[in-house]
Amino acid sequence: MALVVLVLFLQRNGWVYSPDHVADRLAQVIGYDPTEEAVRGAVKAARQALVRAGWPVQIRAEYGIGYCVTWPRGWKVPEPGDSAAACAADISPPLPAPAGAKPS
Repeated sequence: MALVVLVLFLQRNGWVYSPDHVADRLAQVIGYDPTEEAVRGAVKAARQALVRAGWPVQIRAEYGIGYCVTWPRGWKVPEPGDSAAACAADISPPLPAPAGAKPS
């Protein structure tokens, strides 16, 4: 779920996303309405992934409004193959092995 939050938040610098908007986007992807706790947990995991990746993106909670996402002027999201892959690997759950597959 944190990857969905990152994709949403990295679309526009300086925007504020309401918890309901984040929950709606998560529901589109996961197929059910997430709890408030799940939304907060996904945002927390997204913050942690940004720190691990060393990206200068900040996600601040604006009390009573939502989450404000900012990054320095001129900064661009890295291209695939940069630190984005490591960031996504940290927050995306591994896919289950197909039935009958042997461990390698």
